[in-house]
Amino acid sequence: MIKILVTGANGQLGSAFQRIGTSKDFKFFFFDKNTWDISKKVYPEISGFNYIINCAAYTTVDKAESEQELAFLYNTKALEYLSEFANQNSAKLIHISSDYVYHNALNSPLKESDPCTPQGIYAKSKLDGETIVNKLCKNFNNKNIMGLRHRRP
Repeated sequence: MIKILVTGANGQLGSAFQRIGTSKDFKFFFFDKNTWDISKKVYPEISGFNYIINCAAYTTVDKAESEQELAFLYNTKALEYLSEFANQNSAKLIHISSDYVYHNALNSPLKESDPCTPQGIYAKSKLDGETIVNKLCKNFNNKNIMGLRHRRP
């Protein structure tokens, strides 16, 4: 059985994973901010899992300009902690990004290799988080939200 930790369980994306539920092949462990605040270097006491799917993020795009510290705390600094936790447990980290990091007018699916030109604090904090995962995490998979066919209005 594949064991999967999901952060941000009560958010829009995390809630979608909760609807999948546990099957004979997958067992999910859901964490929200109250059960595991990824902005703190304190980890849940759980082992033997194969994947971490990071759905947690600071997502209030407009408020990010005035709440820059919070945006960078959850979208950047927390990724250091998640990468370390994944490395300590030999788990693969799947980090969900955002199409905001690209800031282009393409109306087609984006690839992780497309150039990034983030505009605004939210996009910059998300891209900085991806950079940290790419640098620190030994076993990761970055997926932009467009790969999931979701574009914010």
